[in-house]
Amino acid sequence: MNDNGLRLLSFAASNNFMIDNSCFQHSLKHKLTWRSREGVDSAVLDYFLIPCRFRSSFQDIRVIRGADCGSDHYLVLAKVQLRLKKSERKSIALSRRDRTQLADPTCRQKFEIELKDRLQVLAEPLNADEAAEQLADVTTECASTFCPIMQKRTQTWISNVSLGMMNLRKKYKCTDIVRYRELHHVVRRRLKQEQKEDWDNVASEKEYRTLYRTLRRLRGHYKTVAECITKTNGDYVKTAV
Repeated sequence: MNDNGLRLLSFAASNNFMIDNSCFQHSLKHKLTWRSREGVDSAVLDYFLIPCRFRSSFQDIRVIRGADCGSDHYLVLAKVQLRLKKSERKSIALSRRDRTQLADPTCRQKFEIELKDRLQVLAEPLNADEAAEQLADVTTECASTFCPIMQKRTQTWISNVSLGMMNLRKKYKCTDIVRYRELHHVVRRRLKQEQKEDWDNVASEKEYRTLYRTLRRLRGHYKTVAECITKTNGDYVKTAV
Protein backbone atom coordinates (compact mmCIF):
# COMPACT_ATOMS: atom_id res chain seq x y z
CA MET A 1 0.00 0.00 0.00
CA ASN A 2 1.41 3.36 -1.01
CA ASP A 3 1.03 6.76 0.61
CA ASN A 4 -2.23 7.53 -1.22
CA GLY A 5 -3.80 4.35 0.14
CA LEU A 6 -2.83 5.27 3.70
CA ARG A 7 -4.26 8.76 3.27
CA LEU A 8 -7.52 7.26 1.97
CA LEU A 9 -7.79 4.92 4.95
CA SER A 10 -7.05 7.75 7.37
CA PHE A 11 -9.68 9.97 5.76
CA ALA A 12 -12.31 7.20 5.89
CA ALA A 13 -11.57 6.37 9.53
CA SER A 14 -11.65 10.00 10.69
CA ASN A 15 -14.98 10.70 8.94
CA ASN A 16 -16.72 7.40 9.82
CA PHE A 17 -16.77 6.20 6.20
CA MET A 18 -16.55 2.70 4.79
CA ILE A 19 -14.65 1.70 1.66
CA ASP A 20 -17.34 -0.52 0.25
CA ASN A 21 -15.82 -1.88 -2.98
CA SER A 22 -14.44 -5.01 -1.36
CA CYS A 23 -17.59 -5.89 0.62
CA PHE A 24 -19.29 -7.69 -2.28
CA GLN A 25 -18.22 -10.99 -3.79
CA HIS A 26 -17.32 -10.65 -7.47
CA SER A 27 -14.71 -12.05 -9.77
CA LEU A 28 -11.43 -10.15 -10.01
CA LYS A 29 -12.26 -8.65 -13.42
CA HIS A 30 -15.33 -7.00 -11.88
CA LYS A 31 -13.20 -5.43 -9.12
CA LEU A 32 -10.33 -3.96 -11.12
CA THR A 33 -11.22 -0.37 -11.98
CA TRP A 34 -8.14 0.60 -14.03
CA ARG A 35 -6.20 -0.99 -16.82
CA SER A 36 -3.14 0.39 -18.57
CA ARG A 37 -3.40 1.30 -22.24
CA GLU A 38 -0.94 -1.44 -23.06
CA GLY A 39 -3.26 -3.94 -21.36
CA VAL A 40 -0.54 -5.26 -19.09
CA ASP A 41 -1.19 -3.73 -15.68
CA SER A 42 -4.50 -3.55 -13.76
CA ALA A 43 -5.39 -2.21 -10.34
CA VAL A 44 -8.19 -0.98 -8.10
CA LEU A 45 -7.91 2.80 -8.09
CA ASP A 46 -11.55 3.95 -7.76
CA TYR A 47 -13.50 3.53 -4.55
CA PHE A 48 -16.89 4.22 -3.05
CA LEU A 49 -16.69 5.87 0.37
CA ILE A 50 -20.00 5.38 2.15
CA PRO A 51 -21.14 6.82 5.49
CA CYS A 52 -21.58 3.97 7.94
CA ARG A 53 -25.19 4.95 8.62
CA PHE A 54 -26.03 4.21 4.95
CA ARG A 55 -24.09 0.96 4.76
CA SER A 56 -27.22 -1.19 4.50
CA SER A 57 -28.55 0.93 1.63
CA PHE A 58 -25.85 -0.27 -0.79
CA GLN A 59 -26.81 -3.60 -2.30
CA ASP A 60 -24.01 -4.10 -4.83
CA ILE A 61 -20.87 -2.43 -6.23
CA ARG A 62 -19.13 -3.76 -9.31
CA VAL A 63 -17.19 -2.70 -12.40
CA ILE A 64 -19.00 -2.43 -15.75
CA ARG A 65 -16.33 -3.31 -18.29
CA GLY A 66 -18.51 -2.90 -21.38
CA ALA A 67 -19.27 0.80 -20.83
CA ASP A 68 -17.24 3.09 -23.13
CA CYS A 69 -16.03 5.91 -20.90
CA GLY A 70 -13.23 7.20 -23.14
CA SER A 71 -10.75 6.55 -20.35
CA ASP A 72 -8.42 3.87 -19.08
CA HIS A 73 -10.71 3.59 -16.03
CA TYR A 74 -13.75 1.35 -16.04
CA LEU A 75 -17.20 2.49 -14.96
CA VAL A 76 -17.94 1.56 -11.33
CA LEU A 77 -21.64 1.00 -10.67
CA ALA A 78 -23.30 1.03 -7.25
CA LYS A 79 -26.83 -0.24 -6.65
CA VAL A 80 -28.43 1.78 -3.88
CA GLN A 81 -31.80 1.46 -2.17
CA LEU A 82 -32.34 4.20 0.37
CA ARG A 83 -34.28 3.36 3.52
CA LEU A 84 -35.46 6.63 4.95
CA LYS A 85 -37.50 6.99 8.09
CA LYS A 86 -41.01 8.20 7.48
CA SER A 87 -41.73 11.46 9.22
CA GLU A 88 -44.53 11.05 11.71
CA ARG A 89 -47.25 13.63 11.49
CA LYS A 90 -48.55 14.86 14.78
CA SER A 91 -52.23 14.14 14.77
CA ILE A 92 -54.42 16.87 16.16
CA ALA A 93 -57.22 15.47 18.25
CA LEU A 94 -60.49 16.98 17.11
CA SER A 95 -63.18 17.19 19.75
CA ARG A 96 -66.56 15.95 18.61
CA ARG A 97 -69.66 17.51 20.08
CA ASP A 98 -72.94 15.83 20.87
CA ARG A 99 -75.22 17.22 18.15
CA THR A 100 -78.10 15.08 19.33
CA GLN A 101 -78.78 17.74 21.97
CA LEU A 102 -80.20 19.91 19.19
CA ALA A 103 -82.99 17.39 18.69
CA ASP A 104 -84.65 18.95 21.73
CA PRO A 105 -86.86 21.80 20.39
CA THR A 106 -86.08 24.06 23.35
CA CYS A 107 -82.33 23.58 23.03
CA ARG A 108 -82.47 24.04 19.27
CA GLN A 109 -84.45 27.27 19.58
CA LYS A 110 -81.95 28.73 22.06
CA PHE A 111 -79.08 27.72 19.79
CA GLU A 112 -80.69 29.40 16.77
CA ILE A 113 -81.35 32.61 18.71
CA GLU A 114 -77.80 32.89 20.02
CA LEU A 115 -76.33 32.07 16.62
CA LYS A 116 -78.49 34.74 14.98
CA ASP A 117 -77.48 37.35 17.57
CA ARG A 118 -73.78 36.60 17.12
CA LEU A 119 -73.99 36.78 13.33
CA GLN A 120 -75.70 40.18 13.43
CA VAL A 121 -72.84 41.87 15.31
CA LEU A 122 -70.11 40.57 13.02
CA ALA A 123 -68.16 42.95 10.82
CA GLU A 124 -68.73 42.89 7.08
CA PRO A 125 -66.38 40.25 5.58
CA LEU A 126 -63.98 41.27 2.83
CA ASN A 127 -64.35 38.10 0.79
CA ALA A 128 -66.00 34.69 0.75
CA ASP A 129 -63.13 33.01 2.60
CA GLU A 130 -63.35 35.44 5.50
CA ALA A 131 -67.13 35.02 5.63
CA ALA A 132 -66.80 31.24 5.78
CA GLU A 133 -64.20 31.50 8.54
CA GLN A 134 -66.39 33.83 10.59
CA LEU A 135 -69.39 31.55 10.20
CA ALA A 136 -67.36 28.51 11.30
CA ASP A 137 -65.96 30.31 14.36
CA VAL A 138 -69.33 31.61 15.50
CA THR A 139 -71.03 28.25 15.00
CA THR A 140 -68.31 26.51 17.01
CA GLU A 141 -68.62 29.00 19.86
CA CYS A 142 -72.38 28.55 20.01
CA ALA A 143 -72.07 24.78 19.87
CA SER A 144 -69.69 24.80 22.83
CA THR A 145 -72.57 26.07 24.97
CA PHE A 146 -75.36 23.75 23.86
CA CYS A 147 -73.48 20.69 22.55
CA PRO A 148 -71.02 19.24 25.08
CA ILE A 149 -67.94 17.38 23.94
CA MET A 150 -68.66 13.71 23.36
CA GLN A 151 -66.63 11.28 25.39
CA LYS A 152 -64.83 8.80 23.18
CA ARG A 153 -66.43 5.38 23.45
CA THR A 154 -65.48 2.02 22.08
CA GLN A 155 -69.01 0.77 22.75
CA THR A 156 -71.67 3.24 21.68
CA TRP A 157 -74.44 1.48 23.57
CA ILE A 158 -73.04 2.37 26.99
CA SER A 159 -75.18 5.12 28.53
CA ASN A 160 -73.89 8.23 30.27
CA VAL A 161 -75.27 6.92 33.57
CA SER A 162 -73.15 3.79 33.29
CA LEU A 163 -70.09 5.85 32.37
CA GLY A 164 -70.60 7.99 35.45
CA MET A 165 -70.90 4.91 37.64
CA MET A 166 -67.74 3.49 36.11
CA ASN A 167 -65.84 6.69 36.90
CA LEU A 168 -67.19 6.59 40.45
CA ARG A 169 -66.16 2.95 40.77
CA LYS A 170 -62.66 3.90 39.67
CA LYS A 171 -62.39 6.45 42.48
CA TYR A 172 -63.39 3.89 45.13
CA LYS A 173 -60.86 1.32 43.92
CA CYS A 174 -58.06 2.59 46.16
CA THR A 175 -60.13 4.05 49.01
CA ASP A 176 -63.10 1.78 49.75
CA ILE A 177 -62.84 -1.75 48.39
CA VAL A 178 -66.29 -2.74 49.72
CA ARG A 179 -68.00 0.13 47.95
CA TYR A 180 -65.94 -0.63 44.85
CA ARG A 181 -67.18 -4.22 44.72
CA GLU A 182 -70.79 -3.14 45.18
CA LEU A 183 -70.54 -0.68 42.29
CA HIS A 184 -68.74 -3.28 40.22
CA HIS A 185 -71.68 -5.68 40.43
CA VAL A 186 -74.17 -2.90 39.71
CA VAL A 187 -72.20 -1.73 36.67
CA ARG A 188 -71.94 -5.24 35.26
CA ARG A 189 -75.70 -5.77 35.53
CA ARG A 190 -76.40 -2.40 33.89
CA LEU A 191 -74.00 -3.09 31.02
CA LYS A 192 -75.59 -6.45 30.28
CA GLN A 193 -79.04 -4.89 30.27
CA GLU A 194 -77.98 -1.96 28.07
CA GLN A 195 -76.26 -4.25 25.60
CA LYS A 196 -79.37 -6.41 25.30
CA GLU A 197 -81.55 -3.32 24.78
CA ASP A 198 -79.17 -2.05 22.10
CA TRP A 199 -79.38 -5.33 20.17
CA ASP A 200 -83.18 -5.27 20.42
CA ASN A 201 -83.31 -1.68 19.16
CA VAL A 202 -81.04 -2.43 16.21
CA ALA A 203 -83.17 -5.41 15.22
CA SER A 204 -86.46 -3.52 15.58
CA GLU A 205 -85.44 -0.31 13.77
CA LYS A 206 -84.62 -2.22 10.56
CA GLU A 207 -81.67 0.08 9.83
CA TYR A 208 -79.59 -2.29 7.76
CA ARG A 209 -76.43 -0.21 7.89
CA THR A 210 -76.49 -0.15 11.68
CA LEU A 211 -77.48 -3.80 11.78
CA TYR A 212 -74.56 -4.95 9.62
CA ARG A 213 -72.13 -2.73 11.52
CA THR A 214 -73.30 -4.30 14.77
CA LEU A 215 -72.96 -7.80 13.36
CA ARG A 216 -69.41 -7.08 12.17
CA ARG A 217 -68.53 -5.73 15.61
CA LEU A 218 -69.93 -8.80 17.35
CA ARG A 219 -68.33 -11.19 14.90
CA GLY A 220 -64.83 -9.80 15.37
CA HIS A 221 -62.11 -10.65 12.88
CA TYR A 222 -62.99 -12.29 9.61
CA LYS A 223 -62.53 -16.03 9.62
CA THR A 224 -61.93 -17.95 6.44
CA VAL A 225 -64.35 -20.75 5.72
CA ALA A 226 -63.20 -23.80 3.81
CA GLU A 227 -65.62 -24.39 0.98
CA CYS A 228 -65.41 -28.18 0.81
CA ILE A 229 -67.94 -30.52 -0.71
CA THR A 230 -69.38 -33.01 1.74
CA LYS A 231 -71.28 -36.22 1.27
CA THR A 232 -74.69 -36.96 2.74
CA ASN A 233 -73.03 -38.62 5.73
CA GLY A 234 -70.92 -35.51 6.45
CA ASP A 235 -67.56 -36.80 5.13
CA TYR A 236 -65.49 -34.61 2.79
CA VAL A 237 -65.26 -35.59 -0.87
CA LYS A 238 -61.58 -36.35 -1.61
CA THR A 239 -61.82 -37.85 -5.09
CA ALA A 240 -63.71 -36.98 -8.26
CA VAL A 241 -67.05 -38.69 -8.64
